[in-house]
Amino acid sequence: MKLGDLVSIKHGFAFKGEFFSTHPTQYVLLTPGNFHIGGGFKSDKNKYYNGPIPPEYILKQDDLVVTMTDLSKGGDTLGYSALIPSDLKQKYLHNQRIGLVQINKPDLLDKHYLYWFLRTRNYHYQIVGSATGSTVKHTSPSRICDIEITLPSLHQQKRVSNILDNIEQKIGINNKINDNLAEQLQTLFHILIEKSKDISISCLLRDIAQYSSKKCSVSSISLKSYYSTENILPDKKGAIIASSLPQAKQVTSCNPGDTLLSNIRPYFKKIVYCNSVAGCSPDVLCITPKRPELSAFLYCLLYDDYFFDYVVSGANGTKMPRGNKNQIMTYPVNLPDDSLLSKFNDTAFPLLEMQMKLDQEIEALNNLKEYLLPKLLNGQIALAD
Repeated sequence: MKLGDLVSIKHGFAFKGEFFSTHPTQYVLLTPGNFHIGGGFKSDKNKYYNGPIPPEYILKQDDLVVTMTDLSKGGDTLGYSALIPSDLKQKYLHNQRIGLVQINKPDLLDKHYLYWFLRTRNYHYQIVGSATGSTVKHTSPSRICDIEITLPSLHQQKRVSNILDNIEQKIGINNKINDNLAEQLQTLFHILIEKSKDISISCLLRDIAQYSSKKCSVSSISLKSYYSTENILPDKKGAIIASSLPQAKQVTSCNPGDTLLSNIRPYFKKIVYCNSVAGCSPDVLCITPKRPELSAFLYCLLYDDYFFDYVVSGANGTKMPRGNKNQIMTYPVNLPDDSLLSKFNDTAFPLLEMQMKLDQEIEALNNLKEYLLPKLLNGQIALAD
């Protein structure tokens, strides 16, 4: 049957641009930026609103929404779904070009099963194929409702969605633990700076680190070990697996203990601690410590907001500013003595190791989810009663 036999999709409200805010407020204006590629809710690109709000356009926890506009060439998020998260601090607003999916026949269709169906590649392929527009791609409630869906029993739907929900929840828990570990690491770093302020050595970044000048063959790296401005995430959220390798034969060589920074639009705060032999694009700075024992200190130093503010202040260009490599190396550093640095490393390196293991588990869970999603929904994997 068609989705339109089971659901209806409500358009959002055209909130007035004069009340948009860059400063956090209680109200988050839902946009396509709140959807991951492949579906799921994303909160690292929130837009805020501080104006009059029709109460019927305030979304509730677990509301199912779809994005109906996409700016990318491939319609990367077009039509994909997300569930409104539980958040005591924020309320989410149903903005225009976002569809609120309402289940009209709950006796036939489980909301979470539909959520996962709207994240399948086959569904997305049909939505992109029927989209209008070239620069900006659009879909509509009628196009989404025209998609065919085959339904198992409601009991089976709930079993399938529970499996996938549990994997997604575990990924979310791991991400929160990683965020907590990052906070612990920065707290430890600031304590180190405070303790050593009277005995530290004043120097510049170039005295303790340098840009990697070594090259490696693209054939020697993989999608997992290649970093570009595309797969390093904003707001210090690490990186995802690259979607492709470059056409060039060689890229900058990176080694464990290096810190990688996206040098385009540095205000996005894209930074990664390198845990393995890797390669990076020309628009990513690979900063190598001059002594191995400085690697955790260097990462924390560059992770700090003061450093990103410094890079932004010296960036060149307006539409797509780039950090000034010479200016970056003049960033002032208070280097602690070896004794304090050693004590810092005793805790910092295990924290970085824990983050790496959690990242590996998140990657494995994402792979499991991607493997199970189509097979559970098309019946290739049958669940015994």
